[in-house]
Amino acid sequence: MRLSATGISDSGLSVKGFTLIEILVVLVIIGILASVTVMTMGQSSGQRELEREARRLHAVLKMAADEAVYNGRELGFATDFGGYGFFLYDPAEARWVALEEGPLRQHELRSEIRLHLEQEHRPVLPGAVKLSDSDPVPTVLLLSSGEVSPFTLVVEWHASSTTLPHYRLSTDGIQDITFAQYP
Repeated sequence: MRLSATGISDSGLSVKGFTLIEILVVLVIIGILASVTVMTMGQSSGQRELEREARRLHAVLKMAADEAVYNGRELGFATDFGGYGFFLYDPAEARWVALEEGPLRQHELRSEIRLHLEQEHRPVLPGAVKLSDSDPVPTVLLLSSGEVSPFTLVVEWHASSTTLPHYRLSTDGIQDITFAQYP
């Protein structure tokens, strides 16, 4: 069957449609785009989760420091293997009591997120304070005088196949708690 320059055959019928090669090329392009999208979304969701948790922790630490000053209460902060928590000093019983309600209650983290706390350039071992202990002693103090124990807290993603930036929260004890991202 011969075609003219206008795509009409000698028999008067027009030929329309795609060739098999064109369809296969389109399918290959769609497959490549889909696989790139899936890989990118997996990493970016971990990055978003890590940044969200780091920003939440920064906000809660600043709020706790402000609450200690405004309410004249001594507060403490500690990290554990799976999260972190805040404590209130009870002078009547001369002990620290875990806060169980509100934004300062114990917060669990995803298993891929790790916290590394340092004080005076020395690491504080995770689990040095068990958040569930009946008589815990927090590692960071947020005092009613406005002082905060100097610390550096690194929030990072710990998954073998993914390398993401980490976040650092720190204070020298006098200045506000700072938030920074590191590659």
